[in-house]
Amino acid sequence: MEQLPIRELVCRLEQELKRMGYAEATLNYYRDNWKRILAYFDELGETYFSESVAMQYVDNKCDFFAKEQANELTQSNIYLFRIVRMMGDFAQHGTVLRRYMRSLSRVNNPYNQEILAKFTEHCKSTDYAISTCKSYTRTAENFLSYIEAKEITLNQLNAEDLTAFVKTLMGYTTKMVEFVLCGTRAFLRFIHSNGVLSADLAETLPNIQSRKQTRIPSVWSKDDLQKLINAIDRGNPSGKRDYAIILLAARLGLRCIDIKRLTFSAFNWNENYFEFTQSKTKKRCVFPF
Repeated sequence: MEQLPIRELVCRLEQELKRMGYAEATLNYYRDNWKRILAYFDELGETYFSESVAMQYVDNKCDFFAKEQANELTQSNIYLFRIVRMMGDFAQHGTVLRRYMRSLSRVNNPYNQEILAKFTEHCKSTDYAISTCKSYTRTAENFLSYIEAKEITLNQLNAEDLTAFVKTLMGYTTKMVEFVLCGTRAFLRFIHSNGVLSADLAETLPNIQSRKQTRIPSVWSKDDLQKLINAIDRGNPSGKRDYAIILLAARLGLRCIDIKRLTFSAFNWNENYFEFTQSKTKKRCVFPF
């Protein structure tokens, strides 16, 4: 996106938030903060937006960096930081990248909403795990919001548009970029197979290879695990619950989501075993007590 004077940048950002359906009360909150930030830029004689200058304002306003190091940031401090990050995102890419308001639908075009709903049903009809379906749908929603902000229709998509979208992922971890591209690729294949897009652009997205051993894995010794288990106070209901959760993870290797979804109906007390369906693999698992 071309460099814009900060006042024009704020004006365009406000229009984008309106398009995304932000409530008037929320917009007023942003306007109040933008007004103060603009006054700070005027005081310094800065015409164009600079995230470093904006962060100087944040630091002067709430002693942000010192509080961050001391882990003492308040929610209002974080909100102010997010406003600056939003301005930085918009200045660089012309769109709001992060889901600052998670309850909002970021897709406004009725046709795009219909395509998103169909893609969601398509994901559910596959062998994807529930979490993967949700993540792919969220990725498709973010992608559709991006092209709406750029005033691009689905049937006009080309490789250059995808390259611009990939640039918005700068700063994310390699694993996150890999996952977003995977979800975007699935969405592109879906709209191509359904005749929305004449060309299959899925293969034009780059492949990100993230090695499984990029980081040193965290391994607990048997002695450390035993110390953890022994430290749990089982003299109250909460302690007994925690003890059961730790045992399920440490001794049986259950995933967090599978532990969370266990119910009493999974346990066969008479025959001393429990069974459940793994969230990720959809496989039925049986374990003895």
